[in-house]
Amino acid sequence: MTTIKFEKITKDILDSFVLNSHEKIIYVILKSFEKAPRGIRISINYLKERTGIKSKTTIIKYLDNLQNLGYITRVQKQFNKPSFYNVGSKGRQDTIQAHNRKKKGIRDGLKRYLNGDNVIRLVPKID
Repeated sequence: MTTIKFEKITKDILDSFVLNSHEKIIYVILKSFEKAPRGIRISINYLKERTGIKSKTTIIKYLDNLQNLGYITRVQKQFNKPSFYNVGSKGRQDTIQAHNRKKKGIRDGLKRYLNGDNVIRLVPKID
């Protein structure tokens, strides 16, 4: 006998007119990994397989929309590695802080670069 697994989803998700059917399915897939020992770490390719969506760009667009609406948070710690997801508001503050630290590091590095002598001037400096 096979066991049937259920996932508890709030009625707000199912009744939402803001989310399309693919976004709802992606949310359910992410929610199903919520209790995984290492957290929700799912690749774009896995989501493509499970949803039948062929385009990586489309999956990312749907994930962006879920994140912008506050249903999920997502952090990609390394390029070409699966993102870490949180469903709901859990971990949202940590994600925002990590994102702000990353932006600050990039901004500070750019300031150091532009203030140095390694800038090539395309227009001669006029005194």
